[in-house]
Amino acid sequence: MKFEFTPSMLDYQLDNKDSLRYRYIREIEDKDKKIKEMSEFLKEVINQPFPDELYEWVARDTLGYKYKKYEIKDMRRKEKIKQKRIRKKKEEDERKIKELEKIKKTRMTKSFGSKLLVF
Repeated sequence: MKFEFTPSMLDYQLDNKDSLRYRYIREIEDKDKKIKEMSEFLKEVINQPFPDELYEWVARDTLGYKYKKYEIKDMRRKEKIKQKRIRKKKEEDERKIKELEKIKKTRMTKSFGSKLLVF
């Protein structure tokens, strides 16, 4: 049996404001890994169904790595593109449904129970 160390093993409170896991996260040197670990820690502590972006935002704020203006603009631009694609796909699906309904109206149909005859 192999012993594996996991960060959740460090969830012991030292004093009212600090824990071993929080200290472990603060001492990680890689910025991206530190933010990822902190967002996972917050997700476990808060235990609410918030989006992952919110946890990352709070983790960055807690660790002092706030977003730069250009990063916020880039995030907004990506979100607008994503929403535009969703809206465009929805409109295309609605257009296809309307075309099918129009075709159904122009054709003569007769139903016998579960059978449908199209003329």
